[in-house]
Amino acid sequence: MKTQSFKKEETQHNWVIVDASDKVLGRLASKIADKLRGKDKPIFTPHVDCGDFVVVVNAEKIKVTGNKFEDKKYYTHSLYPGVGFDADIKACGACREGCNSRKTIAVTFIVANDENYALAA
Repeated sequence: MKTQSFKKEETQHNWVIVDASDKVLGRLASKIADKLRGKDKPIFTPHVDCGDFVVVVNAEKIKVTGNKFEDKKYYTHSLYPGVGFDADIKACGACREGCNSRKTIAVTFIVANDENYALAA
């Protein structure tokens, strides 16, 4: 039996809706990254885009474990020197009513963990 290598025309992209309420940030990010890349499918081929489109709802209700709420910093950068930012959930004001910083950090963390970040935009 030969190993099959699938082509772009043979793949099918589905839409997946993920409810992030009361989910742990890192574990959810890992599962979404697998969905975006297509590693959860039996037809996964590394050089072919066989991932699904992912929509995350209720991202403002995501949980973090341990002391990450106060201590952990999330970094993002554009590979240009001096361009980028770091943020933590507490200092951004996630405790305030109507602030979307927890949602922003969750989406940034999820997108940064996947090579196909353009699919999430």
